[in-house]
Amino acid sequence: MHGIVPGPSLLTERPEIINGVFASLLVINVVILVILVLLVAGVKLLARLAYTDPRLLGAAILTLCFVGAFSAANSMHYVWVATAFGVFGLVCARANIPTIPLILGMVMGDTLEGSLMPFVSRPISAVMLTIIGLILLWPMLGRLFTLMKR
Repeated sequence: MHGIVPGPSLLTERPEIINGVFASLLVINVVILVILVLLVAGVKLLARLAYTDPRLLGAAILTLCFVGAFSAANSMHYVWVATAFGVFGLVCARANIPTIPLILGMVMGDTLEGSLMPFVSRPISAVMLTIIGLILLWPMLGRLFTLMKR
């Protein structure tokens, strides 16, 4: 590619390419070292977020959610949709309705579209689904085997 022939002759014929690769690896290692040092120094600051007033943290998260909803299409429509789902989530939380199945349903709803084929069409998911089915049926199968032995 680009007139470069890979192999051992590359070291002798085009040393500038090898030098460029090694120089870029050196620069990348230095950049990663700087980033890691900054992250380690910032861990204490990030840990302080755990002691932040939950109301303040919630307001910041809510603001970021609304900014993200607005920036999706530069439309207030998405902000109102996010508000409606937020109120719905609050009502579910107050009524002790688990919200995780609702979120999974919303996320997986487009994938499923009424069909279970995405769960069975891939081998890993089919094997996992079979194992789950066997685990769920194990007590009933155990009773059936004990009845058959009699």
